[in-house]
Amino acid sequence: FHATRSGSVRDLYVMPAAGGRRVRIQVPTANNLSPRISPDGRSVLYTVWGETGELTIQASRRAPGDSGWARTTRAFTLPGSLTGSAEWSPDGRWLVWPRDTVVLRGEPDGRNPRVIGTIPRDFTLFWIRWSEDSREVYYSGTSTDGVFHVYQVPAAGGPRREAARSEGPTYQSFRFVFEVHGGTLYFALVDRQSDIWQADVLLR
Repeated sequence: FHATRSGSVRDLYVMPAAGGRRVRIQVPTANNLSPRISPDGRSVLYTVWGETGELTIQASRRAPGDSGWARTTRAFTLPGSLTGSAEWSPDGRWLVWPRDTVVLRGEPDGRNPRVIGTIPRDFTLFWIRWSEDSREVYYSGTSTDGVFHVYQVPAAGGPRREAARSEGPTYQSFRFVFEVHGGTLYFALVDRQSDIWQADVLLR
């Protein structure tokens, strides 16, 4: 996970799923977010938010034999998008990330990219995920009318289809993370409600 621990700079951390002390993942960049550990457990993929607002996707790898994350070496850098917008496949064979209006699939180090799907032009992509069997790629975001969508494309390439959507902008939570597990898509929606009150003002 990432957390803001020093001013507005985000750092990367890892901790045991059963509980315990968090440990900072040392990477050679500042203001890092949305870490994803590689299937072999040796690399971390994350988004870097630059000082002038530019975004890049980067990966750092720890040395063979290192059991912790106190030292890493930059593995590769790719043009970035918004948070969470790159992901290794569960089987470790591929990496996916968006660029402009397409979804790319490349080797785990980002080499040899090829287009596997398209992104609607009126759509802002925020998050990307694989199915557990590494056969489908899902991505989430919002269209210009404020509606939240999740689209699906085959990992081998093909037309996109809509997997889920909100009923309108009022159901948008602005928490774009989602997960695919056991054939089920999990994501957050909100039901915004409020009360209107009237008060009499007494002038004295």
